[in-house]
Formats: sequence, C-alpha cells, structure tokens
Amino acid sequence: MPELVSPLLSGAAWALVIGLAFLLLWWRSTRAPELWLDRRGRSRPTGLLRPAARPYRVRAEAERRAEQLLQDMLCEPDFQHLQRRGYLEVRSPAFPNRVYLIPERQGPVTVCEHGRPIMRLCIQCVERVPDYDTVLMHKLMIEGNEQEYLRIANRV
Repeated sequence: MPELVSPLLSGAAWALVIGLAFLLLWWRSTRAPELWLDRRGRSRPTGLLRPAARPYRVRAEAERRAEQLLQDMLCEPDFQHLQRRGYLEVRSPAFPNRVYLIPERQGPVTVCEHGRPIMRLCIQCVERVPDYDTVLMHKLMIEGNEQEYLRIANRV
C-alpha cells in the first residue's frame, strides 16, 4: 500500500501546480485585458504580444519629412554635396584642421585632420529614426557641443 500513496501524492501535487498555473493565466488575462488587444481594440492571439510593426507608408512619410527638414536646415550646395557624394562635411568648431564626414545612410562618422582620416565615431539612437534625421543629429551635435559629442561617441 505505501507504494501507491507516493505516486498518488505526486500526481496530486502536479495536478495542483498545473491547475494553479491555469488559474494564474486566466486571472492575468482578465485583470489586464489591454495586453491581449491590438491597436484597433481587437483581440489578438496570445503568442503575438510584441508591438505591431509600423506600416511601410508611415516609415516612407517619416523619411520624406526628414529629407525636407535636412534640406531646410542645410544650404543648397551642402545638400547637393550630400546627395552627390553620400556624405556631409562638417567643419570642427574647436579644431581648425578637423572635418567630420557624416554618411548619408546611418553608419560611423569619419573624422579627418589635414585631409587624412584619424578615427571613426559611432553614435546610435535607441529607436530607429530616418537616415536624414541621423545626419542632422550628428551635424547639430558637432556644431553645438563638440566636446560632448566626442565624449558620447564610441570609437570604431
């Protein structure tokens, strides 16, 4: 008889654990129903709890607005140079012979002194932003506070 008691108690313990797990899941779904809804308020499968990807046209519109903002902020020759060569040249306010080459697409910024590259710097945004916004961010940070820009940037 003692051999039967142990498997029965073990099975009962597992049934209790499984029952509690289902009870906890049910309670959680009724306490926070917004977790189970998509952006339009419709329920979605529980396996898809990550945020919905932005549609292509929203990203394309953001890219278009970023390009327009950069074009408004730069003089016409600088913007044409950026589109023709694929990088924007920003002169250093603190170092007279230094030029920062900011790529049109997101990537490391090349730092040149006397026309020769001396280092490459990388700063990335936490969230994805349009490429032209990144170009403008680098330009404004270099011109606004170059020392802080150099402190934040990672050398690659």
